[in-house]
Amino acid sequence: MVLYSLGIDTGFYGEAVKGKLTVHRGRVDDLTRTTHVSGGGETSARTAHITMLKVNGRHCEYRGTVPLPLSEGEVVKFVGVDEQGLTQVWALTNESTGWRTSALSSNGLVVGCSIGILVIGVLMAILIAVFFAFFFLPLAIFPLGIGAAAVYLTSKHLSKLSRVKMMSERAHGLLNHS
Repeated sequence: MVLYSLGIDTGFYGEAVKGKLTVHRGRVDDLTRTTHVSGGGETSARTAHITMLKVNGRHCEYRGTVPLPLSEGEVVKFVGVDEQGLTQVWALTNESTGWRTSALSSNGLVVGCSIGILVIGVLMAILIAVFFAFFFLPLAIFPLGIGAAAVYLTSKHLSKLSRVKMMSERAHGLLNHS
């Protein structure tokens, strides 16, 4: 049962998706959980808890840093984006227990580190370009190109983080006001 719909362009984890944030309410059926670990080494591994569920016959998927505390038969209200027959859940309230997801907060450490690495990378590219310019001027173009690529990729990454945070805030605002 669709309770409310807000037509906006959305992006799920940076991928372009044109859809609507839609509020749904219903009983949980066919609940499946899995965990996806990506990255490598001791400190760079990331864990995503993926919950697949059906609500009123609608296939839904939630990805988060913690598993959803849900059981079959409980009543939930959620905001999601329909994407080729699967609803990507952005915000959820378990009405049976009162538990709810929280909006993503901006991770200052990630943003700060990204900007710091960018500044250091650009400074190094400029210093290397100046060094190469003394010997052979065309060689100076290569490090400047690397610096430009670093600026582009970092700004793209920060823009993606900003879009995900904005979508999470919109979804939770819609869930709170429906």
